[in-house]
Amino acid sequence: MPKSYSRMRKVESLIQQEIAQIIEMEYRDSEFSLITVTHAAVSPDLAQAKIYVIVHDKEKAKQAVQFLNQEAKSLRYLLGNKIKLRRIPELHFYYDEAFERSSRITELLNE
Repeated sequence: MPKSYSRMRKVESLIQQEIAQIIEMEYRDSEFSLITVTHAAVSPDLAQAKIYVIVHDKEKAKQAVQFLNQEAKSLRYLLGNKIKLRRIPELHFYYDEAFERSSRITELLNE
C-alpha cells in the first residue's frame, strides 16, 4: 500500500507541474493567462485527475475554469506528449477555494 500511495503522490506532483507549464506556455497571451495550478488529485486507477486552480482575476474565475474544462482534451494531449505514463488521466478543472478561505481566516485573525 505505501508504494502505490507514494507513486500516486509522484504522479499528482508531476501532473501539477506539467499542467502549470502547459497553461503558462499555451495561454500566456489570452485573457486567462494568470492562472495558478495549486493541486492535482488523481483517482486510484489514474483514469481521472482533478486539477485545482486559482485565477488571479476573481471576476473571471468562473469563466477561466469553464475555459479550461473546454480545453481539457487538448491539454490532456499536450500532457501526454510531455510525460510518460501508460494512461493519461482525463482532466477536470476546479476553482480552488481553499486559498480564499485561508486569506479570509488570516484577515479575521488580524482584526
